Amino acid sequence: MRTGTREILWVMAFAVGLGANRCASAADETLPTPAEVGAANDAAWESITFIDMEYVVSTRLVEKGRVVVERESGLNRWVRTPTHERLLLRDLDGKGLAVDRLVGESVIRLLQYPVDMDFTADPIRPCDDRPVKATVSPASPGVLDELVPQNMELLHFTRSAARMRLSELLRTWKVTEIRRTTGRDGDRRLAMTAELRPGGGEGADSVVKLTVNSSKGYLVERAEMVEADAARAIDTGEGVAIKTVWEVLEWAEVEPGVWYPVRVSFSNLGRADAPASTDGYFVEWRATKLTVNTPPAEEWLGFEFPENAIVQEFLADGQPGRILIWGPGSMPQTEFSSEEEYEVYRRATCNGAPDRDR
Repeated sequence: MRTGTREILWVMAFAVGLGANRCASAADETLPTPAEVGAANDAAWESITFIDMEYVVSTRLVEKGRVVVERESGLNRWVRTPTHERLLLRDLDGKGLAVDRLVGESVIRLLQYPVDMDFTADPIRPCDDRPVKATVSPASPGVLDELVPQNMELLHFTRSAARMRLSELLRTWKVTEIRRTTGRDGDRRLAMTAELRPGGGEGADSVVKLTVNSSKGYLVERAEMVEADAARAIDTGEGVAIKTVWEVLEWAEVEPGVWYPVRVSFSNLGRADAPASTDGYFVEWRATKLTVNTPPAEEWLGFEFPENAIVQEFLADGQPGRILIWGPGSMPQTEFSSEEEYEVYRRATCNGAPDRDR
C-alpha cells in the first residue's frame, strides 16, 4: 500500500539520517537494526510512484563449459502507476510473439500476436486466421510480479514463497550477521546473512547473503541464495541445495538522491555443493530508456483491443465466459454466451474455417 507524501518524506529523512549518522562516522560503531534497514529500503521504493522502462532481456545456458542457448529479446516496455501496470514483451522466448498485458481495476487484459504484425497498416479482418489471442480475466495483486524486469524491489528465494520486500524478509527470516563493507566506488554497504527459520515450510534452512547499498537508499545490490532441498539428485533421489545469485550491475541516479538499478543479472549455478564452474543459466535485464515519477502518456494506459479481435472472457473461477467480437470505439460489437454459440456463428460466417486457436 502506498503511503502519503508526508510519511514518505519523514521515512526518507530517517533513511538519510541513518546513512549519515550510523555509517559516515568511523567513531560510531552502532549498526542499524534489520528493522531500520528494511524501513529505509521501503522508503526508497515508496519514493518512486511511476516507472516507465524500455528494456531488453538476454538469456544464456552454459553446459560443460559450452554455450548451448543464447538469446536476446526484442525491445520490451514496462509501465507502472499507482493504479495500473502494463507490460509489453517482444519475442521473449524466441517464438516470434509479442504479448501485451494491462492490469487495472482488478482486471487483466491480454493481447498476443506475431511480433511483426502492425494492426494499423494491416488490421484484423473478419474471419482472420492469423494467430491473434485476446483475453479478459480477473486479476489479483502482483499478477505480473514474475514477468516484469528484475529490479530487486521484490525478492524471491524459495519456489513456493511469494515475492517480498526486503523489510518482510528481514522480519520473517533470522538475521545471523550484519556488518559494514565498502567497494572500490566508495559506496557504503551492509553485508547481511539471513536464514529461513527451521519449520518455515518449503525451503526451510535456506540461507541468503545480502549486500545492501546504504549509499543508494539501502537498496539491495546483491543476493546470493542457497535454497535447501530445491531439487532432487538424479542418482539418489535425495534433496539437494541450489545456488542462485541476483546482482545489480549498473545503477542510475534518476532523480537527485533517487537511484534505480538499470542492469541486473540472475544466475542459477546448480548444485550448491558442486565444484565451481562456468555452467549455469544466466539472465540479464538491461534498461535502454527509463523515466520515473512522471505519469506516462494516457494512450499507453488506454489499452484497446483491435477491431475484429475475438476476445475470450474468463470468470473468477478460471472457467471461460463470454466470447466477444471487438468493434470500434474500444467496445464489443457482438457477444456470445458460450463457445458453442460462437462456433455456430463462425462456421456460418466464415465458410467452415478451421477451429480457432484458443
